[in-house]
Amino acid sequence: EWQRWRIIYGSWLLPSLEFHFEKDECEMQLLAKDGVYINDFPRKILQGPIPSGGRADIMVRCPNKGRYQFYDFDDEVILNVHVTGDEMETVDLERWEPTYP
Repeated sequence: EWQRWRIIYGSWLLPSLEFHFEKDECEMQLLAKDGVYINDFPRKILQGPIPSGGRADIMVRCPNKGRYQFYDFDDEVILNVHVTGDEMETVDLERWEPTYP
């Protein structure tokens, strides 16, 4: 099942966040940066660099039940993801082009 996450990086002393899953266990698709939808929505990513004060909207899908760890630029665990429940069939995200003013 896809989940939408909005990640905000509030550090001011450290480099960009560079978040990622161990061994690319879960799929991530970038939707928006700093609240603005990207032109090639959704974009598959393996890691997400977010500068200080930046935001990213991503979709996350982990394929199987289990526990997954989400890491930062120092390979420190910043989030534990626990997937439970019955396995269900999911579909790929559809391509979409935003209309800008």
